[in-house]
Amino acid sequence: MKKIIVLIAMFALVGTTFVSCNKDDEESLPNYISINGDIFVNETLTYFSPTFNLGDPDDHFGQYESSLSSDNSILIGFKNGNFSIGDGYLLEYNLRLFPDQKSASLGQISIEIYKEGESGIGLGSQEIEVKIISIGEVGEYIEGTYQGVIYPKKSDGYSVQGRFKVKHINNPNIAK
Repeated sequence: MKKIIVLIAMFALVGTTFVSCNKDDEESLPNYISINGDIFVNETLTYFSPTFNLGDPDDHFGQYESSLSSDNSILIGFKNGNFSIGDGYLLEYNLRLFPDQKSASLGQISIEIYKEGESGIGLGSQEIEVKIISIGEVGEYIEGTYQGVIYPKKSDGYSVQGRFKVKHINNPNIAK
């Protein structure tokens, strides 16, 4: 009986260690998207509560833009338009921040997962909670976190959270 109790305690300890390491790894990533739920991309691919490491901050951009809802928004995305997530699949995302609303505010997000020439899935929300940590000068970084619920075109929503750290670039169309 003692051996069974010790065995159960060891499994619990090992399981806790793996969960803790996974959380630490995610929190150390400068750019990631974590989606809670099964994401049916197409007939051949389903992700099960995936976390996508979106790479280095210098592979992303953040720039001021004018938008219909604000004269002072920041658009964040990939410099090359998309990011390889393996097996020929690509991920595109755009996140719009409204920096006039300090600390926690609402933002907008759009995510596309697809394989070149094949159907994929589009997800998005007009009301993602965004916490802006810092907005550096042009050439420095814009950092923050976001969370909320994203919706595909034809189903229930998925909870999402992530983190961003992107190179602040100058938009020649906006005087700042």
